[in-house]
Amino acid sequence: MGPFKKKFQLLIVCRHNITRSAYFSGYLKHYLKQYRPSALKQLKIVSSGIMATNGCGANSTIRFIAKQNGFSLSNHRSQTLTKKLVKRSDLVLVMSENQIKFFQKEFPDSAGRVFRIMEYGIEDATDYLSDDGQKGGSLNMPDPTGRDADDFSAFIRLANNEADRILHELAHQQII
Repeated sequence: MGPFKKKFQLLIVCRHNITRSAYFSGYLKHYLKQYRPSALKQLKIVSSGIMATNGCGANSTIRFIAKQNGFSLSNHRSQTLTKKLVKRSDLVLVMSENQIKFFQKEFPDSAGRVFRIMEYGIEDATDYLSDDGQKGGSLNMPDPTGRDADDFSAFIRLANNEADRILHELAHQQII
């Protein structure tokens, strides 16, 4: 990589940037530090929230779960999604169809760079299998905030699997 080539910026977006995007971006960074540290020279991972208040810490439950998974979110601080942040990002991964619609309305220039996490890199999203193995499962990342332990467990399992899949896709595309 030449000295003036900018890093590929991956932006992870959710509603408040304290649970889903905080965990997902933290997990991606942790995974890369552990298994592909050289990729961090090529990839910058940022997270934000459509309705985030700047400076909030990560949800206490998600901080605990991150710690159990070998990384810390104690330094995470939420940040509001801005036009500048979107413009600088090469790829934006969101959690839901509503967030896709938000980007289409508020950031029309971002078309072609914004995907739901669970659809990125999948040729035919109609082939997505739900938890029970049926075709046509939801491509929205569930929000466990304020819910019970089972909901957090399901989110973590899904987030970790999707993070691994996305990193594989980024490697396949020779981004990392």
